Amino acid sequence: MNDFEDGEGEPRRRKSRGNKPKFGSNADRFAPKEPGSLDLDGAREAALAILTRTSKSVHELEQALIKKGATVEVANAVVQRFIDVELLDDSKLARGIVNTRVAMKGESARAIRRELDKRGLSGHADTALVELDHDAELENAIGLAVARMRRLVGLDRETRMRRLSSFLARKGYSGDVIGRAIREAEAQAKIEL
Repeated sequence: MNDFEDGEGEPRRRKSRGNKPKFGSNADRFAPKEPGSLDLDGAREAALAILTRTSKSVHELEQALIKKGATVEVANAVVQRFIDVELLDDSKLARGIVNTRVAMKGESARAIRRELDKRGLSGHADTALVELDHDAELENAIGLAVARMRRLVGLDRETRMRRLSSFLARKGYSGDVIGRAIREAEAQAKIEL
């Protein structure tokens, strides 16, 4: 007898649970709730739980609370209280996103601006991106191009250039910056080889 047979040599069948949700299921946790089903205290607790997992913008937190069942008024009251006690700060969040996206992912100002717009931080984009000037953006693109060029050394020049330019384009760099970064990466690659 193996693990897949019962005592009489027949295959074991899984016991059906029917339509009951599994214990601890998250399915109902993510379903939108009826407006007004979340009172002020419940909305406050939900907001704290949300912010414990990840930082959110004012807009994102309001939308999450409304989705959980808070009315617009309750969501606004909770969010305003969180702003007052400095648990929410859109300008600080925007600066953090810019720093992370540049340092960790090497993204361009254009790509970062799209992310800020998507998260409801459009009003803070200019201030957060002020330190990321054209020269810094070009330096970031060159650094990415040089690092990627090292991985593409075994390919023919045309394939290498195509992959390198599409890589930088996905990061949101303009054609001008991509061209300059690739030329610089090629020059550095020739020196290294």
